[in-house]
Amino acid sequence: MVTKRGQLLTGDNRRANVVEAETMTDLWHKANDSIIWADADDLAYASSLDSMITDCMGIARKATFEIDIGADLWVTPSRWNTLIRQYVDPDRLFQWLERVKEISTYQRGIVAMDMNPVKHQVVKSNARASRRKGGGCMRMITYRAFPQPTVTLFSRTSYLGYIGGLDMLCGYKLIETACDMIGDGLKPEAFQFVWMCDTWQFHGFKSMAYIIASGQQQFMRCSDETWNKHVGEHFHIHGIERELKPIEELPTWKLIRYWWKRIAKQDAEGKLYSEMKYGAEKRIRRRFHAATGVDQEQFLNGEREYAPLTTPIELITLDRMLYKTPESRAVIRKQKLEKAEKLLSQLFDDDEADILMLDQL
Repeated sequence: MVTKRGQLLTGDNRRANVVEAETMTDLWHKANDSIIWADADDLAYASSLDSMITDCMGIARKATFEIDIGADLWVTPSRWNTLIRQYVDPDRLFQWLERVKEISTYQRGIVAMDMNPVKHQVVKSNARASRRKGGGCMRMITYRAFPQPTVTLFSRTSYLGYIGGLDMLCGYKLIETACDMIGDGLKPEAFQFVWMCDTWQFHGFKSMAYIIASGQQQFMRCSDETWNKHVGEHFHIHGIERELKPIEELPTWKLIRYWWKRIAKQDAEGKLYSEMKYGAEKRIRRRFHAATGVDQEQFLNGEREYAPLTTPIELITLDRMLYKTPESRAVIRKQKLEKAEKLLSQLFDDDEADILMLDQL
């Protein structure tokens, strides 16, 4: 049953929300869309800022992931580096990887690594800017070998469409590193990724990058008249058929469209960036202009112009974290030498076989 408490709309989301997908990329889309397209009654709550579902479990049968944190999330590599510094301890990571190597792909057991207990960040001048009042978001990562090599991320909460993309990227990069540690030619696609999260949230304007990158901006930018005209029609979104319902029945879309209309209104009025008091909204408006090719000159008033962002997943690494301790540097250097020697051995063995075959001609 849907109820209203002031500006807060609460639904009846009391069941487990399980999202299963073939790849991590599919999981990323399906998890986001599970909130975007949720009926009011299927949400835990929706406010003027975000919406939420609870008791979430995401499963990707194959750990392949395609994401560009610049184009798809509108964040820079420095934001990734900050997240890793906050949550991943170098010594714990190295110890976890050593235990992963011991278990490999054939030993029983589950290896856990606790994430750093990130502190509550208080901004006295702006209560809305305070973060992590309930504790850190990512809590633990585990590895097990059976029935398939699996890395599981346990989280308190995550903003999908935004920092949730970095959370999943952290899981993927840990899988890549585990592959290197185990060796034997193991690739991430041999792994399964599981995400256990108490709550998934979707932010009204910070997730705008996802709406555009996922090809759903027509639902955000269309007029109310156009929306109402197409109510009842069905659309295939990432392999799932979605029905366009009246906007009051889709709270997250209502939320997204509200913030989009704010930006459109500010643009129509020629509002300067310097006149915006809400810094987070200002950043998203500027990123939106840069990503979609809007002329920013008219809004600058002496501020620098934002350029479109792009940082493909291949450029993201955990190398700095891994090489922070002398012990880890020594072990990884030894591991690389062993791989090189194995490769050289294989090459020479092939040459010898070719020579033997030539002698028989």
